[in-house]
Amino acid sequence: MIPFLFTNENEIYEIMSGLLDLTLPREKWTHAAHLASAVCALSIYSEEAAFEELARLISVYNEATGFHNTDSSGFHYTITKASLIAAKSVVECHKGKPLHLVTNSLVASRFGKSEWIFKFWSKEALFSPSARRTWVEPDVKPLPFE
Repeated sequence: MIPFLFTNENEIYEIMSGLLDLTLPREKWTHAAHLASAVCALSIYSEEAAFEELARLISVYNEATGFHNTDSSGFHYTITKASLIAAKSVVECHKGKPLHLVTNSLVASRFGKSEWIFKFWSKEALFSPSARRTWVEPDVKPLPFE
């Protein structure tokens, strides 16, 4: 079952617009919305530039909505980077399709649930201050698409 179904590209653009102008309601900043923003960023930028832009947007959005970026909350470098890498693997399989359909495929994939990451990282490694600030390699098993 798909946890969130986007019906058109405008829904993806609304998420990005809300991040950019800091008007996205916090309750709409879901795992699916994170994935939608990754797909959108990858449709515009290279993987590296998409990560830089998402890192900036998420950090600013967090602060603007009262969620401080610290060693224990807010922006998480490793989770964001890993999610972008996972999103890229799905985006590459759906080149040329509308963003909402690509995002729906990503949400319906194994990456559509936030728990996917624990197949590759232990909670201890993933929730360390280092993993929040920089890239920490998976400590359970390597990502299948790097």
